Amino acid sequence: MTDPHVEFDGETIRQSSRLIFFHKEPDGSGVTLATTGWYRDEFVRTGDGWKTRRRQVQPDTARSRVPPRFASQVASIRGPPASKAQSTT
Repeated sequence: MTDPHVEFDGETIRQSSRLIFFHKEPDGSGVTLATTGWYRDEFVRTGDGWKTRRRQVQPDTARSRVPPRFASQVASIRGPPASKAQSTT
């Protein structure tokens, strides 16, 4: 993640940062840029501390070339649905 931008309003934090996803060829022949994009996160203060309210992954589709064998890894970074907050600790 690079270039974070954070907005804080007392009870909510909104954060965006660039993502860069590379993959290494199984035969070790090189590394390929698979995709770039943005993480868009929102955190909320609760009685138990800060919780993740939402994580959104927004790929730059013009450059997205995620090989099928890596699709599940990319999908796993999308985070919980907006309705399910989770602890950040």
